[in-house]
Amino acid sequence: MHSVLNLLLYLHPSIQIQVYNNKKSINNSKHVTVNTAHSYLAIFSSALNKAVREGLIPANPVKMLDLKERPQPKEGDKEYLTIDELKRIAEAPCPSSELKTAFRFACFTGLRISGVRKMTNKDIYLSPDGKTRYIYTEMVKTGGTVSVPLSAEALRWLPTVEDDDALLFRVPQNASTLGRHLSQWMKAAKVDKHITFHGARHTFGTLMLTLGADIYTSSKLMGHSNVKVTEVYAKIVDQKRVDAINLMDNMFDKLQG
Repeated sequence: MHSVLNLLLYLHPSIQIQVYNNKKSINNSKHVTVNTAHSYLAIFSSALNKAVREGLIPANPVKMLDLKERPQPKEGDKEYLTIDELKRIAEAPCPSSELKTAFRFACFTGLRISGVRKMTNKDIYLSPDGKTRYIYTEMVKTGGTVSVPLSAEALRWLPTVEDDDALLFRVPQNASTLGRHLSQWMKAAKVDKHITFHGARHTFGTLMLTLGADIYTSSKLMGHSNVKVTEVYAKIVDQKRVDAINLMDNMFDKLQG
């Protein structure tokens, strides 16, 4: 048992494992939720992807599972920032200036926190015509690679570091500290939402579709293996449009009254 846990921790350091020796905990028959099971499988699959890359196993067995055999998460609210809220957090103070830089960069690139944390200058490439800089990085969660052109706004939040091997971003490693700093920052910006660092990725997804990017391009930019994952953001944008139109309901009745 412990050898398996050690292997998982080696392959995926972000895994947090709790071992319970209490018989009451071991015998507890409470089942995990579908969303939790989906998250566990994703982390386990990520560890197996790394094992494949390091030559420890020939293939990731999770990828052999049929879609119906995998726990499918229920669609929930994906907290994201609107364009107005992005402007407000830019002006509001954050307890960690490094967190502010990393989070805003993620909002304009769609990178997960794992991708932001491991970024170096070696992940950035210049297009053949010398006009566009790209991030070309491996997605920790899926094991695939993604190429994202850097917009002028993203470049504003890209730190300048001389050492090509040095990490570009310093995001708090402690989850409690990270959550607390984000909460204080959002409160200062008067953003009444529970925003996690992953909310930056949700922001990028909705922002792309709001600004007119097609769903297939958005899917590629986010590194989704299936466009159906990206459709969740399309539904959010569509609902925003419906809500906007609904603001006109009974408008003339009110004016006449």
